Amino acid sequence: MPPEQEVIGSNPVGRTRLKSMKFSFRILFLSTIIFGINKKEQLIIDFIESRYSGDTIFVNNMISDNFIYHHTPYSGLNITTSYEEGDLIVTGFVSPIDSLTNKFNIGDKIHEINGKKINLITLPIQGPIGKNIHIISTKKGDSVFTEDSVKLELIQYSQNKKSFIQDIIKYDQMWYNFDFEVINIFSKKNQIFIYYYWEGSKSENSHIYHFYSMEIIKRDKSSGLIHSIEGLWSEKQFRDQFK
Repeated sequence: MPPEQEVIGSNPVGRTRLKSMKFSFRILFLSTIIFGINKKEQLIIDFIESRYSGDTIFVNNMISDNFIYHHTPYSGLNITTSYEEGDLIVTGFVSPIDSLTNKFNIGDKIHEINGKKINLITLPIQGPIGKNIHIISTKKGDSVFTEDSVKLELIQYSQNKKSFIQDIIKYDQMWYNFDFEVINIFSKKNQIFIYYYWEGSKSENSHIYHFYSMEIIKRDKSSGLIHSIEGLWSEKQFRDQFK
């Protein structure tokens, strides 16, 4: 989102009321029961809660103007695509590119990957970083087939404050209800580590989707505002390289 802010320490005036039907929340970790959580950690839990329930007022008042959200990194190609008539159309790039070495432009069509037609391939392409991927494509406005070999990279998508807020709105509109469980949280100075579980459905009595997330949240020392969130590489990202 992931969703994709004044001083932490006081709830801002005008915070929207959370939709009770869309959210239930449980703290599961034993240390909370025994020792309790401090005010800083509780505010971070409130922040995550607000992030998934569409409370953009509260979120906006907790993150700085230069806020950046670094999504969990993964192994893949540095392009975004859309499916069109049996081909993949390059629509953009995940992270900034070097125009001298990049082999794709927006509008290019990818017809085959590693000798297989696009409709026979499971996307996204996975494997170890540095693995060569053989691609047959045509440039935008051209019909000449081009063969290229590109390497899988370590990709990490990042969002600024505006993009992050916009994703929160979209995310909230997508889900009928959700459940958010904190598994663990601890803080040291201006860094907070949080590990949580999320599940939700898009309509009443529909399929349940879920994920686990581990994030490091960093606050500005002087203002107390959140200036960055970083998703952590997990064992799943490691295992995906072998598929």
